[in-house]
Amino acid sequence: MMELNTKIRRFQETTASTLHKESCIAPSSDDGNKLVNENDAQVAIRTLEDQLAHIISQTNMEEQEYEAEQNLHKQLQQELINIERNVTLMEAIMKETKELQELTRYPCQNHIACY
Repeated sequence: MMELNTKIRRFQETTASTLHKESCIAPSSDDGNKLVNENDAQVAIRTLEDQLAHIISQTNMEEQEYEAEQNLHKQLQQELINIERNVTLMEAIMKETKELQELTRYPCQNHIACY
């Protein structure tokens, strides 16, 4: 994201400097110079439009990648929650099993002692 912000900033600076240069060009009485300036301006505008389209395309790709990463994160988070529940359940089962084993031992020991 920082790289994208840097590219946007550069684009804005380029646009600002291009507009500043165009506004500083003195009008000339020569029609040939006006035509050249107009062609240069059109080329500059087309270049800026292409750069903007490229930045928009990159932004869309980055947003899609970000959404994919977020979906993966959500899936992994849900999987972690499920695993933690299973571990808790297994621990409870093991605890109950041990308690049951201890309970089944005592009567046998008492029963043997009673004979």
